[in-house]
Amino acid sequence: MLETAHRNATLEPRDEHNQRLLSLVRPHDWTNPAPKPRYNLVVVGAGTAGLVCAAGAAGLGARVALVELDFLGGDCLNFG
Repeated sequence: MLETAHRNATLEPRDEHNQRLLSLVRPHDWTNPAPKPRYNLVVVGAGTAGLVCAAGAAGLGARVALVELDFLGGDCLNFG
């Protein structure tokens, strides 16, 4: 079974607005789901291309795993 790394998301500056955004990233009791035995597609990176690829394949009926270390959306959507 895969070991999952748990790390806290960070966002600078650590002002009240950004603290609120971080609280919405995922529930406090959230854990990574157990992987399924087989996937049709594994997408590494949830930037713009990864999100479109994963959503398109899932929409066609594929079993898709989307793997992302940081925020969904990648650098372009999150940091400009």
